[in-house]
Amino acid sequence: MRKYEKFEGEFTIPDNKPVTVKQCGNITEIKFVSRRNTEAHIQRVGKDFYMRLKEETGELHEIKHGSCRLDDTQGVKRSLERLRDYLNTNVTEAANCRWITFTYAENMKNPARLVTDFRAFNRRCRKLYGHYEYITAAEPQGRGAWHLHAVLIFDTPAPFMMNKTVREMWGQGFVNVRGLKNIDNIGLYLTAYLSDMDFEQVAGLTGTIPKNISTVEVINEKGKKEKKAVVKGSRLKLYPSGFHIYRVSKGIKKPIINVMSNAEAESTVSEYTLIYENSVRIFDDENDFNIVTNKRVYNKIPNAKNFIIRSVNNDNSDIIDNK
Repeated sequence: MRKYEKFEGEFTIPDNKPVTVKQCGNITEIKFVSRRNTEAHIQRVGKDFYMRLKEETGELHEIKHGSCRLDDTQGVKRSLERLRDYLNTNVTEAANCRWITFTYAENMKNPARLVTDFRAFNRRCRKLYGHYEYITAAEPQGRGAWHLHAVLIFDTPAPFMMNKTVREMWGQGFVNVRGLKNIDNIGLYLTAYLSDMDFEQVAGLTGTIPKNISTVEVINEKGKKEKKAVVKGSRLKLYPSGFHIYRVSKGIKKPIINVMSNAEAESTVSEYTLIYENSVRIFDDENDFNIVTNKRVYNKIPNAKNFIIRSVNNDNSDIIDNK
């Protein structure tokens, strides 16, 4: 069984070693792995089975499908990472964006309805405010209902959008329209909404005092910053297995990913602010497997806030707090 632990001490990467550089708008991520695996060990057969290639027996092994997103931890991590990258790649000018939260008047429990209702809203909204690109993300509630978040990205400064006008176009319940000013890492900030839940909400659902409580800074319904207690990762178990957490419009740009030497990578971020760094050792003594990974995140915005690791989970997910 693989184990993960934070790498103790300073970790130095030689200049000539290859690293993966992912550019997402103002955010650049540099990732190093001490040993790269270039050989495939398994082959998937359909959606329910796989073969271990080294066994050479052709025996099929059954894939255990999880019933919720928490059972597919790596899948959840990849989905949230892709959403975060899309947001950071496309939201580079906060003044050009509006962040809208859509709710339902009733306890709406059908996630497929989110898609059709937003399509209808999008047609009416573009007719009134002009063209924009969008990124939407679904958020399940503890009572079984669904909310929808959307970031509208205009080519020029976003128009003023009254809650009343947007609510009438939505026609399903309440809305909350906000700006995205004074947020250094928008992708990280918004994806936190999809994984964390309020302390009071989790305690009410479980009847116990939850663990992994953190204090984070959020923007309230009046557009003001405030601090609140949340339970990290507690919302992930509410997502159905295989659910599409986010959707994007056709004009949304993808991050740019390249492989280069560490020296070349550092030269591309020489004038950026280092906001996050983490080194993790991944090992499996039974299979003689031992590697170290290092991830550094840089922000093009001068004096951007940085982030620190709070803990390292077995799925190697990054749990972060504003510093």
